[in-house]
Amino acid sequence: MIGLYGMPGVGKTTLAKEVGKHAKEQKLFDNVVMVTMSHTPNISNIQDKIAAKVGLKFQESMEDVRAEELWGRLKAADKILIIIDDVWSDFKLQTIGIPFGVEHKGCKILLTTRSEQVCNGMKCQEKFHLDVLSDDEAWALFKVNASLKDVSSTLNDVAKEVASECKGLPLAIVAIAKALNGADLNEWIAANQRLKDSRHLYNEDACGGLYNRLKLSYDYLKGDNIRSCFLLCSLFPEDFRIGFEWLIMFGIGYGLFSDAIQFKTTGQKFVTH
Repeated sequence: MIGLYGMPGVGKTTLAKEVGKHAKEQKLFDNVVMVTMSHTPNISNIQDKIAAKVGLKFQESMEDVRAEELWGRLKAADKILIIIDDVWSDFKLQTIGIPFGVEHKGCKILLTTRSEQVCNGMKCQEKFHLDVLSDDEAWALFKVNASLKDVSSTLNDVAKEVASECKGLPLAIVAIAKALNGADLNEWIAANQRLKDSRHLYNEDACGGLYNRLKLSYDYLKGDNIRSCFLLCSLFPEDFRIGFEWLIMFGIGYGLFSDAIQFKTTGQKFVTH
């Protein structure tokens, strides 16, 4: 079991996905499965996702019985990699139905978490701390996402200050760079000042520093409708797969599409005119 830990927004999930991608391409395992635990894990959903990847159809609905079924199927695989993303606290693999260690030496686990203590509690054999980007790495990532190439030296100077305010966090870098992509010099200066001012409003801990910077990218969303649509998405549970039809329905109910003349449903299909 390998534990990958680091602060929010540092890129743990992205790195884990890349590990899974390369493992598949290089055929290091018979199967690669990635699931998300989150702060309030839904064991049944996690079992369903793993079962779907290994071609298992559960015969029972009770979690403990499903865990036994999943346990048997996973043990039948010679080599399998299970990536468990966003782990908030210790848990027993048996509750999901994952055989590990002496129970199944061909099953390897990669988990991501914010806390090194979780890695210790899960008894990870290896632990890797994912740190923030260096100044050069951060600036390179920022330039790509902000499309900064042939621009004035003044704008570049301001953009470097904005990039430095992201504190090396890839999530903040990408979000703010994309929000300011195509902005003029005055907008860059205003954004830079807002980021500097936010230092005095909140504590500069990991979450506070990240949220302040992400709020800027939210404020730069084009138009009230888009911002309202984003907030509608935030009402759904964590890791919920939001259906396009649901967004349309709630958006119309919220009054986002004032130019919609007609709205009707046919089964599960939504049609707007």
